Amino acid sequence: MRLAIGYRVRVLTREDAERIARWRYPVPYDFYDSAPANASPETLAATAAYYLRPEHGYCAVDDE
Repeated sequence: MRLAIGYRVRVLTREDAERIARWRYPVPYDFYDSAPANASPETLAATAAYYLRPEHGYCAVDDE
């Protein structure tokens, strides 16, 4: 029986970053939202661009 779960770490794509920029947490965790719920498309794009900058060290982790 194999209990280990495999993960794959990969470069964050623009689609990943845009999805993260739109994440919403329920109260009281909404403090962790990347952008406000009423954010403009420009704000969402800027937030996604932040996640894509290599110096910030973001990556995606998928189940294998």
